[in-house]
Amino acid sequence: MDSCYDVVVIGGGPAGMSAALVMARALVKGCVINDETPLEKFQDPTYNFITNDGLSKCEILEKSKSDIGRYDNFSYIDDLVEEVGIDIDGYRIRLKSGLSLRAGKVIFALGDKLDPSSLGIEGIESIWGRSLFTCPYCHGYEIQGKDVVVLFQGQADVNLIKLLGIWAGAIRVFVGPGVEPRDVFAAIGRVAEKTDVSEARIASVNSESGQLKSLITEEGEVIPADAIFVSDMESHPNHLIDSIYTSKKLNPMTNRELYETDQFGRTGLGDVFIVGDAKTRFSTLIGAAHEGFIAGVMVINDLLDNPA
Repeated sequence: MDSCYDVVVIGGGPAGMSAALVMARALVKGCVINDETPLEKFQDPTYNFITNDGLSKCEILEKSKSDIGRYDNFSYIDDLVEEVGIDIDGYRIRLKSGLSLRAGKVIFALGDKLDPSSLGIEGIESIWGRSLFTCPYCHGYEIQGKDVVVLFQGQADVNLIKLLGIWAGAIRVFVGPGVEPRDVFAAIGRVAEKTDVSEARIASVNSESGQLKSLITEEGEVIPADAIFVSDMESHPNHLIDSIYTSKKLNPMTNRELYETDQFGRTGLGDVFIVGDAKTRFSTLIGAAHEGFIAGVMVINDLLDNPA
């Protein structure tokens, strides 16, 4: 027999666990499904999450599980969701272990599966999250005085370069075809004093245990570097969400299509929410936690009017 819940949260990051916590305290019957298999990749410190600054995502998850564990009406299952389907009474969730769950509502908090290989640089996947970053606020402090590379993708990256100037000892910007180095210099102001702009193309990276050591250009030049920042990259498709909801809209700031939701993360299906990076591509840890909390509040209020 299927286990039945008011709500199932898919994903155990800050968004999913924050949603779970507020709903657990409102006596909502629910569970979080979170596949912990990939967590070995998330042992490095994270920053800018108040009371958790410097903790790894694994450590934050353990604290979150302890919080949720205080509430008997909400459970946590370490398993992989293989299928989500729409049923006559709501949604059916099938897990890799063979378990099958039913829920009146679903919150997707799966994160965004960014794909560093889409940058076309050999070996760059091995430094993702350790010396390849997207967020200067999260990782800028740790690159003080170091040699930093920016993969320039457009005018929006001018502000990224300016921000990195707060911390970096030197900045090397690699621009793509059609971008004039002099235009970049003119736009970045006083940071130009510590910046070099190159039209060379990066072929590969040298690294050790995830720490960048140098770049190799297509011409064979070896360039020492400590970190790479890139504002965006392609994502792997999110097949679970796409299996029941595909409505998207273009975000003009990033020129990327995002799942269409209201400001609370509610999709056009009504009983399905998308929160965190799965919704925005870039929520930050504390932003994702906020989005999860708000979605949880929406579920609570829905159940007041339409109890399961």
